[in-house]
Amino acid sequence: MHNSVIAAVDFGSKKLSASLGIGGEEEVDILGSFCLPSVGIEKGFITNEVECQKVLNKLLENLQESTQSSIKNIHVGISSRGLRTTEISSINNLIEGKVTKNEIKRLMEKGRRKTILNEGEEIADIVINFFTLDGKIIYEDINGWIGNNLEVNLTIIIGPSDELAKFKRVINHSGYRFEGFIANIIAGKKVFIQEIIDTKPRALLDIGGGVSDIAIFSDGIAKYISNIPLGGNNITRDISICGEYPLREAENIKIICASNYKSIYEDATQEELIEIGTSMVPKTLLYEVIKVRIEEMLRIVNQELKKSSYYEGLCSIIIFGDGLSYFENINSLVEKEFDTKTKIITKNYLGMKNASNITSLAIVKDVFDRLSLLKEDLNEIKVEKINKQNLTEKSNDGLIDKIKGFLGKIF
Repeated sequence: MHNSVIAAVDFGSKKLSASLGIGGEEEVDILGSFCLPSVGIEKGFITNEVECQKVLNKLLENLQESTQSSIKNIHVGISSRGLRTTEISSINNLIEGKVTKNEIKRLMEKGRRKTILNEGEEIADIVINFFTLDGKIIYEDINGWIGNNLEVNLTIIIGPSDELAKFKRVINHSGYRFEGFIANIIAGKKVFIQEIIDTKPRALLDIGGGVSDIAIFSDGIAKYISNIPLGGNNITRDISICGEYPLREAENIKIICASNYKSIYEDATQEELIEIGTSMVPKTLLYEVIKVRIEEMLRIVNQELKKSSYYEGLCSIIIFGDGLSYFENINSLVEKEFDTKTKIITKNYLGMKNASNITSLAIVKDVFDRLSLLKEDLNEIKVEKINKQNLTEKSNDGLIDKIKGFLGKIF
């Protein structure tokens, strides 16, 4: 893994974000990130491959120039729209009496073959959840461990072949090699879910521009994923329709007033008609349009969460993404809708100037961990010497651990 270059692109409906990292001995070092407004993507699906490819080329050119690095292979982060998951376990006797990367790959392939697909579907990704070696459950890298019987628990992520093919073509036609898909909301676990092995379900909500991705994790395993076709772009459209503004103008109004739209409305010294950028906007109309849409989005997201059998046991809900997080009074609106303990993640909370690249950063981290797991380890470790405490202890170095440390204080 040493000096392995990892490039990831988050294909969002509002923005394309790319991050580049280089693998060290134990951790990945982030070289840089870059983002640009999306074109040719609507509600998580590519609608115009040519226009999407143009943005991708420009994005990766900027990232390579800023990092003085060369990118050849791309890991693709996608919305959970159209995706479904199934959990499968595969088991084998260890041929050499030792866990090797080939044994793990063999079990992953066995899980792939066991997966039942519907017409028009394909496997987008396979996630290793945990291992069982001679009856003992293990959550860490087990390459080189001595044992006789190995079982691997997998989450198989399945998606629509026609839609996934569009992402592959955009990557390949841009002159890069497609490395694989990672569901953005699954990668988000690397940033926002603590590495705690317990049975308490935790939910992640990624509310973006065009779609909102939903996942519930228990024991660190994705038990439920879903998606609703609503996001920050809906607020823009509402402002455009109700105020009769062009979409570009409505987006500008939203961005400028998002952080104080409620204060403006409640300020008795302000006239009803206020100037925002180059537009004259009725402050009551603006407040009511934004508030009503946010409340509706949160209500629909909550209804979607309730479809999961894990909803009643949720111990925390973490909401991130640039669709809602920067609006004034968002915490109060969230607390009003959800009974479970919640937290809105913003760039200010994370101490970041721009949180737009957080998902592509999470994908880089996820890919590094996967590659590290499948590297050959010649040091033999006996299963009897497992130290349970070491399964959950992590260093506090780097951006990902800094974020986790912050969230640990909240939950």
